[in-house]
Amino acid sequence: MKVFAKEGFFVDSSAWIALYDRDDQYHQRASQFLKTYKGRPVTYHTSDYIIDESITHLRYTVGLEASIKLWDSLFSSPVILIHAIDSALRDSAWKIFCQYSAINFSFTDATSFALMQNLRIRKAFTFDHHFSVLGFEIFPR
Repeated sequence: MKVFAKEGFFVDSSAWIALYDRDDQYHQRASQFLKTYKGRPVTYHTSDYIIDESITHLRYTVGLEASIKLWDSLFSSPVILIHAIDSALRDSAWKIFCQYSAINFSFTDATSFALMQNLRIRKAFTFDHHFSVLGFEIFPR
């Protein structure tokens, strides 16, 4: 059974990839960050778009086994909540995507920003600076 804590982080694909790719430049920082929250009441939020992006990237760079490990971890963890990007969130994401046209981020990033706004999550476990540009707090620091 999943039990969700009041404190939460949105987990971006850059963090999932860093955790499952030992050659990623952020692997040690990502692993250390998770260790600091081990055993604490924290919920990690992510989205179906982020899962798609992460497992696809891992498949091409590390291999299918890493993608499977990430998938299994995501869907078996009691502290990870996976959100579907529905039509309302897609519409919000599209507005963000167009509104910040001068900032070069992906539509998947925009869906993350819309979801975080919707859930009132201010903290992101990510290595993507775009989250801070939109006013979210990035971890690890």
